Amino acid sequence: MKKKVFILIVVLITILLFKTNVQAECTNDELRALRIEANNLQFEYELVENEELGVNPTKYYYKVKVSNVTKNLAIATDDGYYFYSDVDRNGYLLIRNNYFPGSKNKIYIEASSSTNCNREELSTKTLSIPYYNEYSKRDECKGLEEYDICKQDIDVANITEEQFLKYIEDAKKDAQTKEEEKEKEEEQILEREENNNLVNFYNKNKKAIYIGLVGMLCVIILVSIVIIKVKDKKKIKIGDKL
Repeated sequence: MKKKVFILIVVLITILLFKTNVQAECTNDELRALRIEANNLQFEYELVENEELGVNPTKYYYKVKVSNVTKNLAIATDDGYYFYSDVDRNGYLLIRNNYFPGSKNKIYIEASSSTNCNREELSTKTLSIPYYNEYSKRDECKGLEEYDICKQDIDVANITEEQFLKYIEDAKKDAQTKEEEKEKEEEQILEREENNNLVNFYNKNKKAIYIGLVGMLCVIILVSIVIIKVKDKKKIKIGDKL
């Protein structure tokens, strides 16, 4: 009897343990929702100087920060896994801080163990790390930031110092030409505005202008008549005296 009771207890414990370890099925609906979360991830690239990393010989690196990370997601890179628990208080997950400028790096977004789809791949993303143009911080680039040679994320690995200075010279000439054209255009706009103001003034006041001109003409005619009559009277008086 005791043996039967013992066996029954063992069977019950085994069943309970089995039920506890069984994972619920990963459904298509859950996978669809998880993929939406994975697609909501935002990636930012921030330049880091090697002094912060203590790494040589590369002078600059990029670190990659991820936002909108949820507890349902895990990010797999070539140096390990990152989880929601790695998110800092500002809401960012730093997955690496030594990506080479201009490099391409593949990462995988998977479902975490907090879901029923643990380790299921949800999305694959290629991180296209920006280039870094060291010339962009040179004094020669001040005021010329719109030109490619002075943009921060341009590949200048094959640009020599001599070529850089030539590009700067060309950029300055182009900037000067654009400035002159801009000034000329502004003068033309001002001239058109002044002409438009005169036309608008005439259109708004043409009746008054017409009346004024007619009045001035009448005054001129009257003054002319008076002058003629005065001259005629003087001639008559001179004739009488003779």
